[in-house]
Amino acid sequence: MLGFGLRDFLTKRSAGIDIFGALRTRDTGLPPFGNTVQAIPFSRFFSDVDGVTDMKAVAGSLADPVFFEIRPDTDRDRYIKTIQFTIVDQNATLTQFGNIGSLANGTLFEWDRLGETVELAVMISNYDHVRLAGGQPAFGDGTAAFRASNVLGTSEAYIPMVDFQLIFGLPWGIRLAAGSDEVLRISVRDDVTGVDGYDCLARGFEIEPETAQSGLGM
Repeated sequence: MLGFGLRDFLTKRSAGIDIFGALRTRDTGLPPFGNTVQAIPFSRFFSDVDGVTDMKAVAGSLADPVFFEIRPDTDRDRYIKTIQFTIVDQNATLTQFGNIGSLANGTLFEWDRLGETVELAVMISNYDHVRLAGGQPAFGDGTAAFRASNVLGTSEAYIPMVDFQLIFGLPWGIRLAAGSDEVLRISVRDDVTGVDGYDCLARGFEIEPETAQSGLGM
């Protein structure tokens, strides 16, 4: 049997191996070592095939949903750290979607990756959006909890923000690999034209894939 050890040349610290033979590592919150390309901030609304970002302007159905998506860049890996919904309507309450009652089918939020579709949430009400975000940002109290005033004219809004590290334990957020078919998708499966506003903003960063940085190609 062959044995080996990993030791830092400067500090003389050795890498640890657990009882299963796995190398112990720790997340640092930093890009991978050797990454010489600065991350580029990314901010974009989910949009349909025509680039429309206004999700309230559609009458979707379970049989014919309307898709709003964030797709990868051609050359850079795209990491989505947060998404923020804005649901605007007068006299909106948590039990409704906007102020038009709860939805019959709900808005479906999913992630297509490596040929697999991961369902993240089905939301039929304002509360479902707030719950997906873990109740963040939290403000207000009573019937006005989580609800911002005068967001669009005199209309109130719920503005839940989903932090993928906080909610799903993904320190880098959701990665959409450069040039891939991976996608973050919101499927509107009801007629939501009755609300004053509905959209979703994705934020994160883009960075060249590690193989491109090392000169190895893809």
